[in-house]
Amino acid sequence: MERAGVLSAIATFYDQVLVVGTPEIFDVRAEYQFPLSMARKIQFCGYIRRELTDKGRLALRQEWQVSTEEQLVLVTPGGGEDGYRLVDTYLKGLAELPSDRIPRSVIVCGPEMPPCQRCAFYQVSCAYPQVQIEEFTNNLIGYMDAADVVISMGGYNTVCEILSLGKRAIVVPRVNPVQEQWIRAERMSKLGWFQSIHPDELTPTVLMQRLQTQLQEANTRPLLSPTVDLNALPQIAQLLAPTFYHKFCSLKQSLFQLQYIPTA
Repeated sequence: MERAGVLSAIATFYDQVLVVGTPEIFDVRAEYQFPLSMARKIQFCGYIRRELTDKGRLALRQEWQVSTEEQLVLVTPGGGEDGYRLVDTYLKGLAELPSDRIPRSVIVCGPEMPPCQRCAFYQVSCAYPQVQIEEFTNNLIGYMDAADVVISMGGYNTVCEILSLGKRAIVVPRVNPVQEQWIRAERMSKLGWFQSIHPDELTPTVLMQRLQTQLQEANTRPLLSPTVDLNALPQIAQLLAPTFYHKFCSLKQSLFQLQYIPTA
């Protein structure tokens, strides 16, 4: 951060820094060794709660003809640009399972996945009538709501959706070019909010073992209740309200003065 001039900018230009996260996961004050004067500017706001805005569990499962007795797995590599390995590992893992234990699965490849990779997955999935592959959905949180277990990468939005729904999940984060996803996934998994697998440890066998455990637990306790602060948006609005109010008053006063400038 110092090389990028971030610390100097915070010290010079900002009165307050709002962090969309919590210190129990990543305390920027300690991690970046902020001096006390700068640490006092930090305000943690929690994570962003995501809400359903389209079809949810019941509607989608009826649409996909998934019975109430069946368990459904959603696999999503986010945008999909670097998601080939996650989807490929999942499909290879299905080949290790007995045919009667292959779960109903929806795989959303992502719009940025190269067409050649996506076509290869379509071909492989032909061997599994339980598997449905889609390129993209603008209702990913609805798909998560319909699923019993989510397998995903560790992007911020995806993780917030998982936590907002209290879904059982296996997160395989990106570790390059930065460690952000891994740091978040590892620390959240230690708190029991979901399971995580480091990419170096990702194999079809490991993934299927974790999945079978999650599916078994979902039978007895379908939803989790992670003790995570998801009230970032209301807190940000509350923190910013006085600032905008004072700016509005200042602007109103300036306009009033402009209206009464004496003329010659």
